[in-house]
Parts: sequence; C-alpha cells; structure tokens
Amino acid sequence: MLDEVVRAELMKMLGWHAGVQTGFLMQPGQARQIPQRCLAPEWWDLLRATYAGAEHTWDALFAMGELFRMAAWASQITSASTTRRATTTA
Repeated sequence: MLDEVVRAELMKMLGWHAGVQTGFLMQPGQARQIPQRCLAPEWWDLLRATYAGAEHTWDALFAMGELFRMAAWASQITSASTTRRATTTA
C-alpha cells in the first residue's frame, strides 16, 4: 500500500514541484523519476529515506508525510508570489 498508493501520489506532487521550480523544463515522465538536481538536498535526503526496508516502514511513511507538507508549503508560497506579481502588473 505504501509504495502503490502513497508513493505514487508523492512522486506526482514532487514532479509538479520540480516542474514549478524549473519553469516546467523538467518532465518527470511516466515513471515519475525526479532527477536529484531538481530537488533541494534536504528534500532529496527525505526522498531517499522513503525507500527504507520493511523494518523501517514507519520511518518511510513519516518521511513521505514531511515531503508532502514541504511541497504543500512551497506551493502556497509560489502561488502567493504569482498572485502578487499578477496584481502588480495589471
């Protein structure tokens, strides 16, 4: 369940985040592979922590939750700055 459901949605969200950060020059593709250069080092470390063995499943789940939280926070900041730019140029 963790890999089939949660990881799939996490990779989709990180793909969108990487796209926004690179002006959508980076496309994760069907496999949802995200190059290391598209994520900040702390994000990459957390992503690597989500690939823990069976004995560390809870740690992997908590790392995924942290990445979801960080991506959501980053999207709020990006959205707010985009809205601010649109209203000042109009």
